[in-house]
Amino acid sequence: RREAFLTLSVATVLLPQELYAVTTDDRYSPLYLLEPLYELKLAVDALAKIDSFDPKKWPRMQRRLDKFFSASSGDGNTMSERDVYVRIGKECVEGRSDAESKIRALEESFGKLQLLRDALGTVLANSNKATEEDAKTASQAIQRLTGEARDALTTWFDFVPDEDISLLDQLVQDVNNADGDRDGKLSESELRRLPENERALWVSRVSKFGRSKVEKSLGFKIGHKNF
Repeated sequence: RREAFLTLSVATVLLPQELYAVTTDDRYSPLYLLEPLYELKLAVDALAKIDSFDPKKWPRMQRRLDKFFSASSGDGNTMSERDVYVRIGKECVEGRSDAESKIRALEESFGKLQLLRDALGTVLANSNKATEEDAKTASQAIQRLTGEARDALTTWFDFVPDEDISLLDQLVQDVNNADGDRDGKLSESELRRLPENERALWVSRVSKFGRSKVEKSLGFKIGHKNF
C-alpha cells in the first residue's frame, strides 16, 4: 500500500542555516516547509497549461480535484490535502507582517480550484445535452479559473527570494531524476544520488511530511503540459 502523501509529524527538524530561505523581512522560513507548496505550485502551473478546450481531459481533472478536496480516511487522518496545504502555508508565514495577505492568497488559489471542480462537475453532469456554445463557455471558464488559481499561488510565493526558488526548483528536478522506479518515493539508494545538501533537506522534508511526492498524490505531471 502506498503511503499517504502528507502525514503530519510533531517532530522538530533542525537544519543548517544554509538550508533555510531568507524572507523579505529577515525571518527564516524553512525550505523543507516550502518544498511541498512549491511542488503544488508546479502542479497548478501544469494544470493551467492543459488544453481546457479538450473535453476529454475534463473527467480526469475533476477526479484529481475531488481527491485534493476530499478528507482522507487513511492513517486516521481526516484532513483533506487542501487543509494540509493551508496549515503548511500558515506555518511558513507565521510572524510575518504580511501573513494575513499571504494566507488570503493561498485561500484564493484553493477557492478557484474549488470553483473549477464544481464547474467541471456541472458541465460533465450535463454533457449529454450540452450544445457547442455550452462547451465553449465551459472551456473558457475552466481556462479562467485555472489561470486565476495559478496567479494567486504565484502571489503567495512572491516573498521567497529568487535564489531560494532556484534551490527548490533544482531539488524537485533532482528528486525526480533520482526516483528511478518512478514510485514517487526515494529509496536509500536513490537518496544517495542527491547532492549532500539536498539529501539533508529531503530527509527533513520526509521526516515532516512522509515519503511520497506531491506529483504522486495529486496525479498532476509536474513539468509536463498534459496529464
